[in-house]
Amino acid sequence: ASAHHQASALRLPDTLRRAASKRWLDDEQKHGLKVANSNLLAVTGRISPAGLAMSADDAAVCERAEDYAKRCELVRLSVIKLPMNAQLLAISKVARRAGVEPPDVRGAVTMSGAVNRLCCEKWWRRQLRTTHKRWIEAACIRFGSVRRGRSLYVSEDCLIARKHQRKRNHNALAALVAECVETGERIKMTEAVEASVSNPVNRRNEMMLRMHGMQEWARENGHACSFLTVTCPSRMHAVSTKGGSVFDNPKYDGTTPREAQGYLSRIWSMVRAELDRQGITIYGVRVAEPHHDGTPHWHLMVFGEPEALAKALDVYKEYALATDYGEWGSDSSVRFKAKAIRWKTDSAGRVVESPVSYVAKYIAKNLEAGDIDSLKGERSHEDATARLDEAVARVDAWRSCWGIRQFQFFGTHAVTIWRELRRIKDKPENEELLPLWNAVHKNETGGADWQLFIEEMEKLPYLRIAVEQAETTNAYGEWNKYSIIGLVFTDSGLFEPTRFKRWVVKRGAADAPWSPFNNCTERENKKRSAEPPGGGKQLERG
Repeated sequence: ASAHHQASALRLPDTLRRAASKRWLDDEQKHGLKVANSNLLAVTGRISPAGLAMSADDAAVCERAEDYAKRCELVRLSVIKLPMNAQLLAISKVARRAGVEPPDVRGAVTMSGAVNRLCCEKWWRRQLRTTHKRWIEAACIRFGSVRRGRSLYVSEDCLIARKHQRKRNHNALAALVAECVETGERIKMTEAVEASVSNPVNRRNEMMLRMHGMQEWARENGHACSFLTVTCPSRMHAVSTKGGSVFDNPKYDGTTPREAQGYLSRIWSMVRAELDRQGITIYGVRVAEPHHDGTPHWHLMVFGEPEALAKALDVYKEYALATDYGEWGSDSSVRFKAKAIRWKTDSAGRVVESPVSYVAKYIAKNLEAGDIDSLKGERSHEDATARLDEAVARVDAWRSCWGIRQFQFFGTHAVTIWRELRRIKDKPENEELLPLWNAVHKNETGGADWQLFIEEMEKLPYLRIAVEQAETTNAYGEWNKYSIIGLVFTDSGLFEPTRFKRWVVKRGAADAPWSPFNNCTERENKKRSAEPPGGGKQLERG
């Protein structure tokens, strides 16, 4: 049988079928028919831990989800007399055998809520759809279809699926409206999203403003800056490059991009813990972006006092190279690169080069924002045949498929208080908040200023986000998350409201509220509390 017929018989997705056919032909020419068939079935003939074949469609996924929900319910009935933690432990074994991580009991997720999730068919659908999609994409990577010159960052099927997903999300939002309980005012949800940081343009502008303010804060305090690039070991890369040629990496151990991201995150966690033990403080921003074969690597713009920053770089390098230390010999720069970034000014004293200007390009090519037309004609540095505007869409599909957080600030004040203050259009009654309010709003002296915001936050160590308990429960019997209602000083109890209206989201004019989150600040009988994450001196962690 031909390679095409061999692969088509398995009813694989288009991209995977083409990649499998090409690999079968290569193996048949080099090693013979028996080896080619064996290698093909070694990947495409596998069954996922959930019992799904690669050719499984969404109907099969939904059927399997129903089956697993029933299994979990049977297990729950068999251990119903045991304590809740024992019930969760028993039912979680079913999920792990299916290759699905059980829910984490933290935050608003309770043990009973986790058990209810595991017995819910809809929860299983979401989990199995995600795991199956990633399983197919991992097979595309193993077959070599995700690489420079073929399909950059993600497979073609994954890119198309992401475009369809975005279209479905937009259509779903277009069918919703937000209605004010007090005034009856109605806003389209698409307009509300466009005005929020969910809009990539607004997100990019806020990120650039924060980075510029952080840079000026560092400059004013005499801090140094370094730009780091951290890469995974060679065995986590499916493809190798040498002298412009691209070929399969014989060391590749099947690590997926999500697993590689987990490796980088664990290294970073150990670095942060070691720095805390040594009393070393650094701050900055980190960007995760893909190599051409989908394997992630990190770029970090790090600020700190010169001596502290030098020690931090030594610590990071030690941990980054601890795994597979000898694979590159003495050339450690392949896995860990550090470049000192300095401010450069022209004869008039204007800044012409700075950390922000250096990192801005990494934001532009990893975030679909701004004037995307200006990117047309430019080529990706990973693949000269790919336009940069197309590469941005591929990065978005890559991030969505593997659940990777692309941008994260660390060691600096959280942005939640900044966003809440921007909701207050008139000057606050609390005079202590006035300097902070001026920092986040445009005025006669200039625009919003993150550097000034940092300076004022240093003077207000007790400022926190004020929250109240939501009045409704979710489908799993848990109380909905706390609703933010304003800002509060934990030392004096002074409260400044930032949310003045209650909004409900409706599916059309006649439908009942879809998500009755309550932002009302007028009911004094509700207990106010300070939420540590995102407030006051609370720092964003990497």
